[in-house]
Amino acid sequence: MAARHEASFRLRVGKREVRVEGPEELVREAMRHWAGLWTGEDVRTPPTVEAGLGEEDHVAPVLRVQKNIGIRDLVALKEPGSPRDRLLTAAYYLERYEKRERYGLDQLRLLWLEAYPCAPMDPEAWEDAIRDGYLERVADGQFTLTFSGESFVQNGLVEEYRPG
Repeated sequence: MAARHEASFRLRVGKREVRVEGPEELVREAMRHWAGLWTGEDVRTPPTVEAGLGEEDHVAPVLRVQKNIGIRDLVALKEPGSPRDRLLTAAYYLERYEKRERYGLDQLRLLWLEAYPCAPMDPEAWEDAIRDGYLERVADGQFTLTFSGESFVQNGLVEEYRPG
């Protein structure tokens, strides 16, 4: 199975803004769709300023795709509310952005401290994640997200992706 890459994109025209995140293919398609609709121009050709219009009258769109993001950026995008969801977001970050197939609680704790410096890690968060079918033990105290756990985080921590 081919690896999917996460990406995000933000389009800003004046005070209007659209932000999309998800698999890279989805984000690229959204870029083409939204930029063309919003500006009424072909995104592949840069907008031009017509004679007589000042800079303030024509604002060029700003496009940005970000593939490698920090844990705080991911937390801002996903907005996890519960300790379990925070832990799953940290696990997702380790797998997706740091390319770790498995990790221990110590690695999750370190990432938790970076992501949530003012919130202590709930010791029951990982047990909740395992019980709910989102995280599993693989060997020697190591953990990995299940397919359901990865889907849950990718899709905005929405309970409809809960297994069974």
